[in-house]
Amino acid sequence: GTPVEVDLTLPEQARSVQFLGEVVWSRTIGGPFKSYEQPTVEIGVTFVSIAPKDQALLKQYASLNPPLPS
Repeated sequence: GTPVEVDLTLPEQARSVQFLGEVVWSRTIGGPFKSYEQPTVEIGVTFVSIAPKDQALLKQYASLNPPLPS
């Protein structure tokens, strides 16, 4: 539920995409960690607010770059 301001740079794009989001999940990856190390954390974010032009750019990028099969 933590709010986040995201500035996302897509590969081969001249400008970044900004949006407001909210964390919906997180998980620590890697480890075990030494007491002085900061763990790497992945997060899943849901969109809260995004400008129409940025939404259009994300949709266009996603349609041209489908995810790789797992």
